[in-house]
Amino acid sequence: MSAAIAWDGVEAGRLVGTRGGRSRGHLRLVPTPAPARVAPSRPVRPEATGFRLTRLGRLSITLFVAVALCASLALAYAAGSGAAVGSGSGERVVVVQSGQTLSGLAQTYLPERGIVNAISAIQVANGLSSDRLLAGQRLVIPAR
Repeated sequence: MSAAIAWDGVEAGRLVGTRGGRSRGHLRLVPTPAPARVAPSRPVRPEATGFRLTRLGRLSITLFVAVALCASLALAYAAGSGAAVGSGSGERVVVVQSGQTLSGLAQTYLPERGIVNAISAIQVANGLSSDRLLAGQRLVIPAR
């Protein structure tokens, strides 16, 4: 309900509720009409999960999955091809244990070569620029 000025009706050319022909406004409570219900532009699905992906969102998720798949395939291929080359050419792959040195590995796996030549061969085969090794590092020992 709202307060609005309501005028008394007109009766035979004379305003009802007025004195001397002058109109007086009275405040009355006038009911306001109920707001009109607007139909939604789209039907609302009750099973909706609460979020929607835009076209850009779907595209970015698809690209992310495709890149991740390509990267995992490339890593699998690289891991598979590295093992095949090492085993097919007579080379051996050794995992460095704590405390092992390059000279110790050279003496163990390449005793017929001199120490200097064996160390150089292991460094060249693995792309090492120093004689530093880390525990867990994989080294390719070249064929004898």
